[in-house]
Amino acid sequence: MAIKVLVVDDSSFFRRRMSEIINADPRLTVVGNATNGKEAQDGDILRAGVAYLAPGGQQMMVDGRAPNARLRIIDSGERMNYKPCVDVTFGSAAKVFNDRVLSIVLTGMGADGRDGARMLKANGSTVWAQDEESCVVYGMPQAVAKAGISSHDLPLDRIAECILIELGLS
Repeated sequence: MAIKVLVVDDSSFFRRRMSEIINADPRLTVVGNATNGKEAQDGDILRAGVAYLAPGGQQMMVDGRAPNARLRIIDSGERMNYKPCVDVTFGSAAKVFNDRVLSIVLTGMGADGRDGARMLKANGSTVWAQDEESCVVYGMPQAVAKAGISSHDLPLDRIAECILIELGLS
């Protein structure tokens, strides 16, 4: 089973909704939930079948070497516009896992995720983006798609099915 690392919009609605969606699958455990304040912690060791939710207002990085990689939660001060920043998480995952990452850029404003996705793709990992029709805000996925980084642009209702196929579980 794959490890899931999530970087979610820093609003309680999106964080809570993402946790609800993932918790609906009995095979997964979510670490980080806006409803109870529990989030991924600095030093958490990445484990298969666990979805880690990035804490708001901080950066979540992957550190170490597979299979003993762990999360680093750091304060980036005023240097970063996005907290958490998808580019930071994707970039660090690219260094640790090279070509063994499936990344999916979902609805969101701006171009956060594009540079990190570029690093993942350069290392041979797979990058997908949510399609424009199913996005609430087609900023982040558009940045990845327009840059030619995503190999698939998928509607939201097909992403879970495509993940299962990609992982050989369907």
